Amino acid sequence: MKIFCRLTNTPFSRINEVLDLVDLLDRKYDKVSNYSYGMKQRLGIAQALLHDPKILILDEPNNGLDPIGVNQIADIIYKLNHDGKTICISTHSLTEVDRLCSDVAILKLSLIHISAPTRLGMISY
Repeated sequence: MKIFCRLTNTPFSRINEVLDLVDLLDRKYDKVSNYSYGMKQRLGIAQALLHDPKILILDEPNNGLDPIGVNQIADIIYKLNHDGKTICISTHSLTEVDRLCSDVAILKLSLIHISAPTRLGMISY
């Protein structure tokens, strides 16, 4: 994390902030090789948040996670959105879209449709 701070001219104090946000502060000194897959996903989000971006792009954030990990990532996404972050999620899971998104863009070779997730069931492709 210190390397990422140096690369982005971010103060080291931000490390504890983002680790706390993703619930990894108590595991700060553990080897990453001992982390579960879900913990590694959360660490990746923490790294992306170090320089406090306005927009966060997540590619399949729940891929390979157990139900607890899925809920943890969802909680992080909710909190980030509540704090004013714009979050773009790439996913194949319409359930995930319905649960996490306020706006949806469907892509298939080109833009097909933009709507609120509640209208996804009415669209045929």
